Amino acid sequence: MMETSKSLELERARQSIVKDCRTRVKTLLKTGAELFSAIFPSAWVTPGTGQRFEAERVFEYKTRQINDWVTQVMKDGLTLAQATEPMEFCPAPMRLPQQIAEECIGTLIKLFTLNRDLSDNDFYYIADVAAAAGLDTPLVARVIEQAQYEIRKVFFQGLIGELDEEQCMSCAILLMKAIQADEELHPAEFKYLENISQLLDNDQSKIEKVEQYCAEQAGFPRVFLPDDLAIYMYKYLTEVVMCDGEYDARESAFIKDVGAAFGFDHTRQDKVIQPVSAAMMVKAALFPRK
Repeated sequence: MMETSKSLELERARQSIVKDCRTRVKTLLKTGAELFSAIFPSAWVTPGTGQRFEAERVFEYKTRQINDWVTQVMKDGLTLAQATEPMEFCPAPMRLPQQIAEECIGTLIKLFTLNRDLSDNDFYYIADVAAAAGLDTPLVARVIEQAQYEIRKVFFQGLIGELDEEQCMSCAILLMKAIQADEELHPAEFKYLENISQLLDNDQSKIEKVEQYCAEQAGFPRVFLPDDLAIYMYKYLTEVVMCDGEYDARESAFIKDVGAAFGFDHTRQDKVIQPVSAAMMVKAALFPRK
């Protein structure tokens, strides 16, 4: 009964995300239509056929097309979010205004990260949607990074309420050590520094303690986390060390040592690392940094 209730709650949350997206898209299109009508109240357009049509009628037709396209993309996105096996959908080409295209990509990220992790299959679908909408790859990469940044920030805000001060300090140290695992700070790792600050309540003295610990201690602090949070942190640390597009021996050793500190055997470590690694590799291939 409890499992059914959770499933219904999750489905309602997903439907709400999609509904909010469609509402924002409709608002954007309505604003565009009103602006167009105000500037060109009696305009006509002549497509490639040579026939003349009232611009307002053409605008209404294109608006319906865009709304139908967004509805279908979100419907397929919902199916993917619920699927337990990889699935493939091919969105029809539909040139979109940039703001609407960004809205769709951001919504898909939220949909795919609700109660689960982003997978390689998710990134393939996002890439197909972006290509169909005419979005440039660097722009899509930026939208994805921004959406993931906002999701991480909200998660860590909630996480702080579940951890005591010692647990927050331990997690902050692990994050700092993950960033330093390859002995250099890559620009792709900058975004994770804010999560360290969040865990430490933006307290400069605590941040300095973390820096001092990492500089002086080779090992890890004691980490006592509930199993679900330990798994999440392990996934997150794996993402951190792989975010620069490389995964060297030092980073691999770090991840294995953290897994051992969490009490995970090799089988459980691989079960966490492999899907994260696959998703990160596909993301890097589809949306390379310039």
